[in-house]
Amino acid sequence: MNFNVNATQEDLTLLQTLDEKTLLEEIQMRYKGNRIYTYIGDVLLSINPYKDISIYSIRHQREYTDIKIRQALPAHVYAIADNAYQTLRRTRQSQTIVINGESGSGKTQNAKFLTQHIAFVSGGHLDIDELETRIIKANPLLEAFGNAKTIANDNSSRFGKYLEIKFDNDGEMIGALINEYMLEKSRIIRCSPGERNFHIFYHMFAGLYDEQLKNNLLDQPDDHRILHTFDGSRVFADRQSYIYHQSAWDELMRIMTTVGFNEEQIETLIALLAAILHIADIEFAHDVETDGAYILNENCLEVSAEFLGVDAGDLARCFISSSQIVRGEEIVMLKTVPQAEDTRDALAVSLYSRVFAWIVRRINLMLMPERRYATGQTIGILDMAGFEDFNENSFEQLCINTANEELQFFFNFYVFRQELDEYSQEGVKGKTIKYTDNGAILEMLLQKPLGLFDIINEESKIRTATDLTLAEKFNKYFSAKKNIYIKIKSKPLCFTINHYAGPVTYGCGGFLEKNRHTLSHNLLDCLKMSQSQIVSDLYAAKLSSTGSLQMNPDAPMRNRQSVLYKKPPSLNLKNNQSISKKAGKQVKSKMSKGIVQTLDRTTNSKTLSSQFTNSLVELASKLHDSQPTFIRCIKPNSMKQSNKFDIELVRKQLKYTGVMEVIRIRKSGYPTRISHRQFIDLYKIIAFNLTSKVEPTGSNCLKILKATNLHQFEIGKTKVFLKHYHTELLVRKLDDIGWKIVRVQKQARSYLAKKRFKWLVVKAKAEQVELKAFCKSVANISNAKYDIINAHQHHDSLRFHKKAKELEQQRKAQQAQTAQENIYQATPISFALKKEKPKPRPRQITTSKKNQQPRSLSKMKMPPQETNKLLDTILDETLGRYTDIDIGIWAKVYYFERNEVVAKFYVRNREFVINDSDDEYQGRIIGIGCLENDIRDERVRRVRRLFGDGITLSRESDGSISIVRETTCPIIVRGYEYPEFFCLSRDVIENGGELEKNKKTTLFDMDEFKKRIASELEDEDKAGNMEKNLQRMTITRIAINEDTESDLQTPCWLAIINFCALDALGSDRVLKEIRMLIKQPHHKDDAIMKLRNGRMPPALSYFPPDKLTKMRRKRAENERYAVEIGDQLSEKNRFLFKRNWAKVNLRPKEQRQLGLGQDYRELEREEEHVQVLPPHEHVTKKKEWAKQKGGFNY
Repeated sequence: MNFNVNATQEDLTLLQTLDEKTLLEEIQMRYKGNRIYTYIGDVLLSINPYKDISIYSIRHQREYTDIKIRQALPAHVYAIADNAYQTLRRTRQSQTIVINGESGSGKTQNAKFLTQHIAFVSGGHLDIDELETRIIKANPLLEAFGNAKTIANDNSSRFGKYLEIKFDNDGEMIGALINEYMLEKSRIIRCSPGERNFHIFYHMFAGLYDEQLKNNLLDQPDDHRILHTFDGSRVFADRQSYIYHQSAWDELMRIMTTVGFNEEQIETLIALLAAILHIADIEFAHDVETDGAYILNENCLEVSAEFLGVDAGDLARCFISSSQIVRGEEIVMLKTVPQAEDTRDALAVSLYSRVFAWIVRRINLMLMPERRYATGQTIGILDMAGFEDFNENSFEQLCINTANEELQFFFNFYVFRQELDEYSQEGVKGKTIKYTDNGAILEMLLQKPLGLFDIINEESKIRTATDLTLAEKFNKYFSAKKNIYIKIKSKPLCFTINHYAGPVTYGCGGFLEKNRHTLSHNLLDCLKMSQSQIVSDLYAAKLSSTGSLQMNPDAPMRNRQSVLYKKPPSLNLKNNQSISKKAGKQVKSKMSKGIVQTLDRTTNSKTLSSQFTNSLVELASKLHDSQPTFIRCIKPNSMKQSNKFDIELVRKQLKYTGVMEVIRIRKSGYPTRISHRQFIDLYKIIAFNLTSKVEPTGSNCLKILKATNLHQFEIGKTKVFLKHYHTELLVRKLDDIGWKIVRVQKQARSYLAKKRFKWLVVKAKAEQVELKAFCKSVANISNAKYDIINAHQHHDSLRFHKKAKELEQQRKAQQAQTAQENIYQATPISFALKKEKPKPRPRQITTSKKNQQPRSLSKMKMPPQETNKLLDTILDETLGRYTDIDIGIWAKVYYFERNEVVAKFYVRNREFVINDSDDEYQGRIIGIGCLENDIRDERVRRVRRLFGDGITLSRESDGSISIVRETTCPIIVRGYEYPEFFCLSRDVIENGGELEKNKKTTLFDMDEFKKRIASELEDEDKAGNMEKNLQRMTITRIAINEDTESDLQTPCWLAIINFCALDALGSDRVLKEIRMLIKQPHHKDDAIMKLRNGRMPPALSYFPPDKLTKMRRKRAENERYAVEIGDQLSEKNRFLFKRNWAKVNLRPKEQRQLGLGQDYRELEREEEHVQVLPPHEHVTKKKEWAKQKGGFNY
C-alpha cells in the first residue's frame, strides 16, 4: 500500500488532543498519504480520492479476512465488511451497513467494495463466483438506468438502493435481494442546467448501429426534446465523449447477458426507450375551433402509438381530453395546452419508472435464493442519494434531503440517544455529550396531519390548488418554526429549511404536478388494452405502497406483438384534418350534447409523496431490525479533482455529520452493550469451566473481564458496557483458550489412541490363537467329511455302471424281439431318414457362402411344435386388439427370457434401436437394461450384459425390415434352418442366420412374403391353413449371443411382428396384384415366373440354377432310396409309406392332376409307377406316366 508513514493513527478516538484543528490535520495528512479510510471507534470515515488506489486487490482481500486484531491493519472498508460478517456468524443477528454523505463523496463505490468483500469472505451455497459476478454486474446495469450526471457528481445515484445479501445458518452466501427506493422520475422530462438525463439514453445512441437506430425510428440524440442541453451544445461534445458512451453500451450488453437477459428482452427494452423519446417529442398548440389543444407533429403521435401498440386516435384523445367522475358518471372535457403537455410528460415518466422497476425485479429473480433459505440472516448495504443543495432546488431535492435527514436521525439515535438512554437506565456514570438532534426537522416534514408532505398530498387532491396556494399554506403552518422554516418574502414560491447539513432554499414551482404525476384512468385503460404484451402487462401490474411494481418479471416477454423493425408511418390525414383535431371535435360534440359515460369505479392513485413516505417507513423498519455499522463519506473538494483537499468544505461536512461528537462519545462512551446472559454465553469459558452452570450476574461478568485483563468498562443492572476494542480482546482470548483446548485434545486423543492400540494388539493376538484353533478343527472335520463323500461317490459309481449294464441288456433284448416280429411304424420320409447331427456353428464366425448348400424340400424339417404354439399365442394376442392399434405403428416387439415374456413394445419410428441401456422406451430406443424379471438366472444376466450397443432395426419403403448389428456379441436370426416357413433374406440364410457387425442386412423380405402368398394361393389344398401359415410368417425371431435348439430355452431373444405384412394379408389391392402376377407368364419378375412354371419353392428361389440342378438330383436319389426301403416293408405298411412319400415328394397340383384324392386310392392302383430307377430315367418315366394320367406338363 502506498501509505505515508507519518500518518500512523488509524483510530481518531485514540488521539491525545481532541479538537477540530487536530482532527482536520490528521485527516488531511492521511488523505495526502492515500490513507482514505480512518476509524472513529466502530464508525468508518471515507474520503473520495477521485483516483484509482491499488488497495482493492485479491491480496488485500486475503489480509482483511477473519481479522483478529483490527489495529494490526490499516483502516479499510474491507475491515467493515469482514466485521459485519464475523458478527453475523457469532451472534446470528442480521447486520446493516449504512453509507451516507454528500453527492459525489464515493458512497456507491464503497458499496461495491463492501459487496465484493462480503462475497469473498463468506463462500456460498451457490457457486460463489457466479453469484458474486451477478451481484457485482448488477451494479453497472442499475447505474445505467438509475444514475445521471449532476453538478456535484458525474455519476450521481438518482435512486436509493438497499442490497440485502442472504446467508444460511452456516454463514454461507445463498442469494441477494435489491430494494429500490425513490427514483428521481422527473429527470426524464426536465433536468437542471448543467445536468443530464439518465445515462442509458446516451449509451444507447452511441452504441446502437445505424440499422438498429433506423428500426427504432431514431436519428440523432440532439433531435429529441428531453436530451437537449440548456446551452444549446451538442449531446456528444467531442469524439472522446462518444467513444466513452459507446464502450459503456458494449459493456452494458455483456453485463445484461451475464445477468440473464436474452436478446429479445434487450431489443424490447431498446424499443421502450425509443417510445419514451418519441412520446416526449409530441408538441401541442391551441385549437381555435374547439378551444382545446391539438397535436402539431402527429408523426410523433403515430410513431408513439405504433410502439405502444395502441390506436393513434385513442392516444390522441387521452392527450387532449380529460375525464372527471361525478357520482359514478364520467364527464369528458377538453384540456388546455399545458394540461396536455403534463399528460404527455406523465406518460413518459410512468413508462420509464415501470421499465426500471421491471429491470430490478428481473435482477432479483437471478439473485433470489431458494425458498427454503428465505428466513435467514442478512447483511444489508444501504446506498442512498447524497444530500443536495443546488442553485435551484425543487421537489426532488426535498425528497432526497428528507431521506438523508431520516438516516441522520437513525445515526443519532443509535450512536447517541440510545447509548445515553441506556447509561441512565443501567445506572452507568458516563459523560453527558451534546449532539445535534434533527428530530424536530423530521417532525415538521413527516408528521401527520399537517406535516409538509401531508400538506402537499392534501393540496394535490384539490383541483383548484396551485403552487402559490401550496406555498401560502407552508407559510401559514410553519412560519412559527423560525429555527427550522424560513419564509422568503421577496419570493412567494420559495422557502428555506435548516437541515442538519445546512440551510437549503426550495422553490414550490411544479411541486403539485410532480407529486400528482399519475395517469388518468382513460389513459391507463388505453395502455392496458395495448396490442403489445409488455406494455399491457406493465400497466396491468399493480403498484405497491412504495411505488414498486408487483408483477411477474417474465410476463412482459411472452406472446407480445413485436414493436421492432417498424417503418416510419405516414400521416393518417383525411380531408386535411389531423387525428387530434378530429378527436377534439368528437369530444366537443359530446360536451355540447351533455353525453356522459356511466362508470362503476373510482380512482385511488398513490401520489409521489405518499410513496416516498411509505418507503421511508419500510426502510426505517429494516434498519431497526438489524445491528448497524456506519460509513461516513466525505467529499474533499467540489471540483472532483484528485489530491486537492478543501479544508473548509471538509470542516463543514465533518461538522454536520457530527464526527466530533462521534469521536467524543466513542472515546468516553461504551458502544458495545451486551446483556449479562449473552455475555456469559459468549465468554464463559474464559473464567469458568465449559460444563459448569454460570448464573448471568454482574459479578460473574466481572470475573470474566478481570480474567481478560480489561479496563475502562462498566457493568450495569442487566448489561455489560464495553469499549469498541474490548470485543476484539475478548475474541482473541477465546482464540487463545481454543488453541489450548485443541492442544489438550490433541494430547488426550494421542494417549487414548495409544492405549486403544495396545488393547487392540492384545486382542488381535488372542483372536489369532482362537482362529488357528478354529481352522485346525475345521480342517479335521473337512478331511473326515471328504473321506465319507469319496466313499459315497465310489458306491454310487458302482451302482450306476451296474444299472447301465442292465439297461443295455434290456435294450438289446427288446431290439431282438422287435426284429423278430418285423414291426415297422410308418412315418414321413423327412422324419424317417437318419441324419447326421449338424456340427455346432462357431460363434462370431460368418458361414462361408461358397460352402453353404441348399436343402431339398423333402429333407426340410418343420419348426418345433412348441415354436408354432408360441407364435400362435402372440399372434392371437396381437390380432385380438389389432383394430385398436394406431395406424402409425408398424411393428410389435416381444422381449423373451427363455419362455417368459418380459416386455412388449409398439414401434412407431421408422428406425429404432434395441440395446442394454436403462432407457426403457424413449420412442427411438428400447433399453432392456432396466427390465425386471423375478425368475432371471445368472446365465440370462450374463447374456443381457453382453448385448451392449444392441441392434438397429428400420422399416424400408416396401415394408421390409432391415437390421444392423451394433453389438460385439453374436446375433442369430432364428428359423434360418426352416427357410420355407419364414420370409428371410438370402444373406440371412447363406450366413446361417448370423449377422455381420455394422452391416445392414434385410431381415424380413416383403417381396419374399408376396411370393409366399402367391404360393399359398396356388395350393388350394392348404386353403384351410393358409391364413395361419402366412400370419406366422410375419414374425421374425432374433436370438442374442446363444442359439439353442428351442426358443423356450434361449436365454434372451426377440420376436418382431411386421404389421406391414399383416396389413398386406388384408389388402385386396395386394392380393389382386399377386393374383395378376400368377396369371401373367410374361411378367418380368423372374422369381414369380419360376414360381409359376417351375414350381420352385419360394424360399429356394434365391439360389442359382446350378444349385437347383443339384437339389433336383438329390431329390431323385431320395426317391430311389425311398422305394428301396418301401420294398422291404410288409404289404400292410407299404401303402401308408408310399402315400406319405407322395405327399412329401409330389406337389399338390401334380397330385390333383394325377387324381390322387384324400385317400390316395389312385396311388394303390398305380404302384408299378414307383420303381427303382436312375434319376434321369425316373424323370422321363414320370413325365410319361403323368401324360397318361392327365396330360400334366411336368
